[in-house]
Amino acid sequence: MKLNHIQIVLCFVFFAGLGVQNASAYYSPKMGRFVSRDPIEYEAEDVSLYRYVHNSPTTYNDIYGERTNEEKEKCNKYIANNLDRMENILGFVLCDDGEKIICPYEAKIKEKNKNQTAIDIIIKCIEEHEQVHADDPNSTDCPKGCPARMLGITSKKAKNSGECDAYKAGRECLEKAKKSCYDIPLGSGRLACLYEVNKAISSEKAGEKKYCDLAKADKEKDP
Repeated sequence: MKLNHIQIVLCFVFFAGLGVQNASAYYSPKMGRFVSRDPIEYEAEDVSLYRYVHNSPTTYNDIYGERTNEEKEKCNKYIANNLDRMENILGFVLCDDGEKIICPYEAKIKEKNKNQTAIDIIIKCIEEHEQVHADDPNSTDCPKGCPARMLGITSKKAKNSGECDAYKAGRECLEKAKKSCYDIPLGSGRLACLYEVNKAISSEKAGEKKYCDLAKADKEKDP
């Protein structure tokens, strides 16, 4: 999965008379299913091209409809085998046999947040954050044939600069996507959505300030 642009995304956005839509497909309440085919077709490893995340929306989240089941399973397997490393991690880039896979830690995100719209927004923006790392030319190689591992950075200086850019991308994504909370009627979760997204914004801002200050100091030391 590769996200090359920032979009304002809800897992489901309502359209009058048309049912609902995620970022890639329309859902018909009358028919009780999606009426658009999966954009990656059988790469999702599902015999039904109209089913959303194998009918397991409480376990998986695929806002763009572009994450294959194999990618999700690789992320989940790595998390399960490395829980001791996951305490402070909400997302990462997995290197697996030459492939870079964006892995939001969905179970932890859902544990920390209760509003579904906020969860969808936060997952989306964590993916934006991690995509910056995946595209970073200073990231370590992901050679074929090597065991699964987290993507690394070649130096501390490169890490500071890369994290500065990644936290900025995550913060900008959250600030833009936050307006989706206002689509929720008052009394139906709007305030909870805003509270949870604002918490995530504060976290990204803190990371952005920390690493951008370090990156600035690096440049002053070695212009």
